[in-house]
Amino acid sequence: EAAVRLRPAEASLAILEAVEEFNRAHADSPLPTRVGLETGELLLGNIGGEQRYEYRAVGDIVNTASRIQGLNPLLGTRVLLSATTLAGVDLPARDVGTFLLRGKRLPVTVLEPVAAGACRLDSWGLAEFAAALTALRRGDWSAAEEGFAGLAARFPDDGPTRYYDALSRAMRQDPPPNWTGAVRI
Repeated sequence: EAAVRLRPAEASLAILEAVEEFNRAHADSPLPTRVGLETGELLLGNIGGEQRYEYRAVGDIVNTASRIQGLNPLLGTRVLLSATTLAGVDLPARDVGTFLLRGKRLPVTVLEPVAAGACRLDSWGLAEFAAALTALRRGDWSAAEEGFAGLAARFPDDGPTRYYDALSRAMRQDPPPNWTGAVRI
């Protein structure tokens, strides 16, 4: 099953590379492409009535994938995958957080592939990001703020670092009640 989940993960990176190539050739009309992947069961079928219908996927997995994709602008990323999608898959990725997505009861852990230039951190930065994210998850606002501030100074173009730098500062000043380690979206 991991091999089955690896294919769409690799395809998402191939899409990103193809779009980047297209955008270089068509700088006047670039495609703003973002990808979000989730794994699970879905249904395929005709949806609609006699006058207008479409063949498409339906189910909670489709909504979750859409919500994951919607995190890309917030985090400054282009490709995000659920931890479920990457479980047991040999694809280097960094954990970019756990989110309680709109309309969902259970939080989803989301990862960003490190390959294909999707991640802007070096190996030191990846380790520091993971440590700062761990501090944030356990509610150690000062350690999280210090970690993300240091990363933001060194990697100002990294979207997840910028997001958590601002979030950890805000949480230190006004800690959320009943913190579970998941960012509510």
